[in-house]
This record gives sequence, structure tokens and C-alpha cells, in this order.
Amino acid sequence: MKVHFVSPPSTEKGKLFERLYGCGYAIFNQQNISILYVATLLQERGFKIEVTDCQVDSISNFHSLIKCDHADAYVFYSVFLTRKADLQASGAIQKIKGEIPIVFMGTDPTYDPQAYLTSSNSFVVRGEPEYTILELFENLENHGNLFKVEGVSCVDNERIVHNAPRELITNLDSLPVPNRELLKCPYRYYNPKFSRPPSSVILTSRGCPYRCMFCVPNSLSFAREIEFKRYHGLKPPPTLRSAENVVAEFVQIADQGYKSVQIADDLFTISRKRAIQICKGIKHLGLEIACLSRADHVADDMLVKAFATANVRNVDLGVESFDQSILNYMKKDLRVENSHRAVRLLKQYGIRVELNILLGSCPLETKETIKKTIKTAEALKPDVLHVSICTPFPGTEFHELAKQQGWMITQDYVPVDPFKESLISYQHLSKDDLESYAMQTYREFYFSPRYILAQIPRLRSIKGFAGNIRAVLTMRKTINPHER
Repeated sequence: MKVHFVSPPSTEKGKLFERLYGCGYAIFNQQNISILYVATLLQERGFKIEVTDCQVDSISNFHSLIKCDHADAYVFYSVFLTRKADLQASGAIQKIKGEIPIVFMGTDPTYDPQAYLTSSNSFVVRGEPEYTILELFENLENHGNLFKVEGVSCVDNERIVHNAPRELITNLDSLPVPNRELLKCPYRYYNPKFSRPPSSVILTSRGCPYRCMFCVPNSLSFAREIEFKRYHGLKPPPTLRSAENVVAEFVQIADQGYKSVQIADDLFTISRKRAIQICKGIKHLGLEIACLSRADHVADDMLVKAFATANVRNVDLGVESFDQSILNYMKKDLRVENSHRAVRLLKQYGIRVELNILLGSCPLETKETIKKTIKTAEALKPDVLHVSICTPFPGTEFHELAKQQGWMITQDYVPVDPFKESLISYQHLSKDDLESYAMQTYREFYFSPRYILAQIPRLRSIKGFAGNIRAVLTMRKTINPHER
């Protein structure tokens, strides 16, 4: 049986779909390691696998791709922004191929399975997909009982059936190392955080123990969280791969010729001891590394020193606000002083700092608190400043609260670009205010002489230079949407 994993081209002109995190449009393309986990497991169990990422593989005519294809089933990894495009693509497949199984997995199908169950040949894999999709395809191939496959939603005689949930995967080391060679163009993926392409992505854990009410983790962790909360009413505990297992994958990545790696964990530093062990195990590889962390976790000299020795070049910090009352309201469980200490410490060890600021996360936000947060952030002189408007993504506590309190300008979530569009409007802080502050901050930061001059020493290769130019042009188009 041949299974084809397809990521259709964007249906929105000039915009790249981003599926790894799934909460915004992309400035650059990253390998979706979540797809590769599933595809690799199926491949190891004897299925023939094809993976197509139309945005990277330069495939603009989806219909021609399907007409020339001989797959027995198709799989879509869908997130909130891609629902329309993925349903259109699956409809095209059904029109061309007739009655053929089409499987959806990811955050949006997990949250709203009904939207994707358009026929008796449609299936939704909820939550963590690996063992669910394996059992589903084994039953499809052997004409087994699909209504006993845990974690699957499907159609039975025009009635939607949600099978019982599947237990969390407690031993992530049991999963195979994702086979990056399944990608048609694995070395086309570029990340402007790094000076040396090509870049890959790694996941060393799933989930986060904190309770931020707005948070959208990476799309695999979020699908896992949405499904678990549906049946248990609370977030699932995080699961971690062993340090030895993670180091072995880093070694393989280096052997395959990659020069840089993004750690896509929601919180790589969940375990300080494990993070240091991994750093010790990979420091000889010469890879450029980037990761996400909480500020209070990296306000730690020993951990940051371990980062530096392992060539961690970028740390992405979710500081959100420099107003303590706002942090408390959003359940960030972070002290402002720890954000200051984290930035100083990372800079002391020569590690680039990316600050994430979130506007409009609660009714305590005002024009004054926004100005204060942005001014404080700019004074810290981060290497990169991300400013986004708090979006009520389905499955988050903020989504439920925003609907209850009437903060949303729409009845429910609709796809928007959080970098520049707001679904939130308070009486004292309007949608237009939030969007204006976001755009103004981006213009002032990314077109400042300090930022532009800081990029020059990082351009060590022609590919690196070209990638950074593409990222800058995409960012410029985001900030100035009417520019041609």
C-alpha cells in the first residue's frame, strides 16, 4: 500500500503556510518533523511512502501532481490556517481518484473533526498521530474494523463516529528517528537564524508544564494537548526523549550534511539536567543550534554556559510583556526581572536573543503598557524582536475567555495573521490600535541601521545571503502589504 503525505501549495497569494507551529504564516520554510515521524513509522512497517511539500518542491499545479500519482491513500497535516486549502485539495483528490482514503491529522482536525469528515472515505487522526495512523492503515489494508481504532474519527452510514481516545505515548524513544531523506528536497529548507545552511528541525520533547492561557505550542504538542483536554479537562504532562536518544539523532543530522538545527520543542529546558547532558553530547558536532525557552529557565549561568559550549546560537524567549500585572493575568508565572537577567546572561555568552512580545493579551493592556513593553524590549537590544497580537486560537483558555467576555470582533476564530491582524478589540484598546502598534514596532526595529548592520557579519555563504534576502523581502511585504 502506498501512502502519500501531501502539503498543498498556499491558496493565498504571497503567503506561505506554516505547519510546524501552525499559528501564523511563514517567513521561511522549515521541515515539518511531525509529518516525518508518522511517515517514517509507516515506512518501517512496510508501507510505501511519498512526501510532497508543494511550497518547497516548487509544485504549483496540484491537480497535475495527483493525476500522475499512484498512491492508495493520502494524508494531510492540517493546522488552523490551512483548513480551506487542505479541504479544497482533498476535494480535488476525490474528484480525480474517486473513492480513496484521505486522512487528516494535526491541530485543526483534532479540534474540529467534523469539518474534515466530508465522505465515508475521510478519516481524522486525533492527538498524537503515530500509532493511531499505523493501526488505521493496517486495518484499511486488511479490511479490519475501523471503529475500534483508538484516536480516529470517521463516518459510518452518514453518521460521524468518534472512537475512544488513545493513550499518550509515554516512551518517545520507541519512535523511529524521522527519515529526512523522505523529503523530495531536504536541503532547500533554510532558516535565517543561522549563518550556515542547510537547516533541519528536531523535536526532543512534547508538551510544556506551564499554564499560559494564550499559548499555542508546536502543532504536534498542541494536537496532543487538545485531545487530552477534551477527555481529561486539563493539560497532559510533558514527555521527554532521553538525552542519549536525542544526541544520537543530532549525530545523524550532522552526518547527513546539515549545518544548523532548530529545536522545535515548546520548552527545551524543561529539565535543566537533561538539557546540559544534550549540550555536552553535541558540542563536538559543530552544528549551529537554536531553541525556545522561558526566560526564568535561562536566567541560569551553568545552563547558558552549556548552551554556549554546544554552539547554541539563538535562544527564543517568550517574555510577552514587561508589565507584571499583565504577566500575572495571563498566568505566565514569570517575573519581569528574570526576563532582564536572561537577556543579559545570553548576551554575555555571545548567544543571539530573540524576544517575543504579545500585544492585547488581557483587558489590563493599555496604550501605556504597550509603549512601556516595547520601549523596554528595544532598550535590551535583542537581535530579533517578534511582536504579535494575542489571537484566540481554538483550544486555548484565552479563546474561551475572549468569547465569554465579548472581546472578539467575530463570533469565533477565523484565520488571521497574528503579526499584523487582530481578532481582539477592547473598549479602551481597539483592533486598529493593536495593529498599528505591531506594524510600527516592526518598521522601527527591522529597518533600523542597527539591525541591518548587525546582519552583515552573519552572511558567511551565498546561500545564507540569499536566504536572508528572501526573509527580509517577505518581512517587508508583511509590514507593507500594498508594496509590490
